[in-house]
Amino acid sequence: MKSRILLPAFLSCLLLGFFATHSLAKIKIHPSITLQEEYTDNLYLTDKDEEEDWITTVEPGISLNYDGSLVDLTIGYSLRYQFYKNNSDDNQTSFEGIQRADVTTTLFRGNPFTVGVSGTISRETLDERENNTDENELVNKSTVYQLSVTPRYRLQLGESFSLVFGYSYDRTDYVDPLGNDSEDHTGRLSLVKQLSTNTEISANYSYTVHQSEDDEEYDEQRYTLGLNQQLGPRTRISLEGGYSTVEFDTGLDDETTNWLVDLSYRLTAPLTLSLVYTQDFSVTATEGLTKTRDAGFVVAYAKESLTASVELFWKFSDYVRQLREDESYGSRFSLSVPLSRALTSNFNAEYEKAQYDDVTVEEVDRYSVGASVDYEFRRFLTSLGYRYRLKDSDDNDNDYANNTVTLSVSLRF
Repeated sequence: MKSRILLPAFLSCLLLGFFATHSLAKIKIHPSITLQEEYTDNLYLTDKDEEEDWITTVEPGISLNYDGSLVDLTIGYSLRYQFYKNNSDDNQTSFEGIQRADVTTTLFRGNPFTVGVSGTISRETLDERENNTDENELVNKSTVYQLSVTPRYRLQLGESFSLVFGYSYDRTDYVDPLGNDSEDHTGRLSLVKQLSTNTEISANYSYTVHQSEDDEEYDEQRYTLGLNQQLGPRTRISLEGGYSTVEFDTGLDDETTNWLVDLSYRLTAPLTLSLVYTQDFSVTATEGLTKTRDAGFVVAYAKESLTASVELFWKFSDYVRQLREDESYGSRFSLSVPLSRALTSNFNAEYEKAQYDDVTVEEVDRYSVGASVDYEFRRFLTSLGYRYRLKDSDDNDNDYANNTVTLSVSLRF
């Protein structure tokens, strides 16, 4: 419950502080309102007895940007009301459930000592295995409050060496009781060597104390070596490798090898190739600590007349305290073509093949196709979109097909 109080209180204090100490000329404030009507032919994403509905969304919001000599601040906050024509019991009108927020700030920037703060209020999927879609905010979803505070001090040891001390407090709270609320305290120490303007290496150590509502408490130690390299004007690479050890209060121990590979190569002015691979521990909403491996390869093309991207992805998750393994792979494609200065057409598609292995093995194929036409003129934006989603599982009770049509109008003042 702490984040549900801390994040709104933090937003209020920031707003009051900046209005009290800074002129309006330094602050950009933009109120907005979005109205959306959506038709869905399968509201609860079921295989049988599908229910159709019309969903009306009203979302007033405000954005604030401040860029000062010692502080940068970005705040987005809105209230997302939803009304269901045929299922009014599902109306989203409670203050706890309709809030959306995204705040980031860095205090004392440009100094050896800085404090980074970020927080979000969002609607997220609880279990990726269960039926869910991005558009559907009812099925397998929960409002999530997240807050992170990170003070850091950089001690310069010479022209090219520096020692960085850091601490992070991270808090996650789920409104749905199925989500596991958690709290992390992390201390970090990094020795950084600047070899040149384009090359930086580092040795890093961190110690984390993790506590959660489901009594999953553990200490994690992490040791890594890192490299950031700009290989000419076209190529950038970030590498990090090492290992982590976890010791649970119950006596269970585990470890994993850590990897981060982030490579970007600009083949031509409009064409960029990107490769990302990560291997690490992560914390899931309902199943606790997980060892994950993610890989993605993206080809992106961007010009004024056309933007497009193709992505291949793969993910493997091994749940530390559960007899469960998830594996998925697939591809995504997106295309955007301007039809005029104000009118743009968009198309995207995705295919995913997944296998879930716990007590039983379930194999799933997911398909998604969508298109939209957007019209934007000054502060006015309207969009008409369609999406089709299909989940084909060897467990027929988990199948579903879903068609949605949306019409939205946004006005930013």
